[in-house]
Amino acid sequence: MKKNVAYERTSSSTRSVMIWGVGDIYFIVSVIIAILFGMLSLDVQKQLHLTQTQLGMLGSVFFLCYGLAQLVGGRLMDSYGPRLTLTVSALITSSGLFIFSKAESFTQILLAQILSGIGLSTSYIGAIFLASAWFSPARFALISGMTQMSANLMAVISIIGIVFSGALLLGFQTIMSCLAVTVLCIALLLFIVVRGVPLAQQNTPLNKKVTLWSDIYELISIPQFWLGTLYFSTSFGVLLAFSNLWNVPDQISYGHSLQTASIMTAMLPLGGTLGATISGWLMGLTKRGSRVAMFYITGMFIVSAVLIYGPVLSSSPTFLLLALLGFFFGGAILGFPLVGQHIPASLKGTGFGLIATIAYLLSSLLQYFVGVLLGKSAVLQGGIATIHDFKIALSPLVITLAIGCIGSLWLKDTKTISNH
Repeated sequence: MKKNVAYERTSSSTRSVMIWGVGDIYFIVSVIIAILFGMLSLDVQKQLHLTQTQLGMLGSVFFLCYGLAQLVGGRLMDSYGPRLTLTVSALITSSGLFIFSKAESFTQILLAQILSGIGLSTSYIGAIFLASAWFSPARFALISGMTQMSANLMAVISIIGIVFSGALLLGFQTIMSCLAVTVLCIALLLFIVVRGVPLAQQNTPLNKKVTLWSDIYELISIPQFWLGTLYFSTSFGVLLAFSNLWNVPDQISYGHSLQTASIMTAMLPLGGTLGATISGWLMGLTKRGSRVAMFYITGMFIVSAVLIYGPVLSSSPTFLLLALLGFFFGGAILGFPLVGQHIPASLKGTGFGLIATIAYLLSSLLQYFVGVLLGKSAVLQGGIATIHDFKIALSPLVITLAIGCIGSLWLKDTKTISNH
């Protein structure tokens, strides 16, 4: 397979912002879609008569497909460029959302989740890939943080708007139909605006034939690639498992209403908006991203442990605690610039895709495992999961973060970060 055709890089920062910005729009919508699934999960479960295990499987399958497809998507961006890859992905997403809106059985909605997962798989790594290609290494950490910040901020605004407008009462069918049309429009925008890797970023001959396995072999031979992957996968994987599916049911078990639980979920991306931006700024300022990452993942571990195992709190302290947890989770985005320091530019698409693949695979396993633990507890409790059940079922998330904390001790930075 040949490497992708490069594009001449202009001196216009406006062009760089536009290309990255359109990719970021797709990522923003993907975050909203993922969060909406958690908010609509009870409606989906009720209308389609799903069990807790089936509901967990839907989330698990989505992130399993999302995770596996990211490796392929990253490879395709290295080989054919982000323009074609992102456009086709958006078209697949739109078809999946349309099937979701018409689903009348578990099988149909499972198919919809598979297509949506595959289609949305390029949204995250696509935005990060474009940021890496069109901005200098010194700005990459900041732009990565802004990528996460913008997605989190828009997700919060969307969630609050949906809750207070009463849109949840429309049902998942209407909401998913609107999203299908939205993503179809984004596909057109991606095709018109996005361009590939600037010539200045290419360090591999364009006619050199390479294979996916040779690229993966080169990546796994870099120790810091694995340590950065461990940091990102443990932090981001836990965030996805908690915020996108199980946080709303967890808060409802504490006696909060669906509306309150949904707004509480918005605290995670709201805190992440600030956390992601500050983490990227600190890495660019100090040139010690490894230490910044250690601070953030330690905070994730401590706050999540307090939230899950601590005493039952009223609404106000819970809001603040979730916002603080979101702040620390915002630092997960540092995984990409941490790894990007140590891998060749020609492997960044594949490398970023592999990192994200591992994170989403971990998230899918965590989501399914939590669902199984809750399903067993619900059977014993007559179909109702209690606060105690959630404390036990969410324990794998805390353990995963503890492993990430330990791994962060060995993260290292290069000394060659450039501002040009």
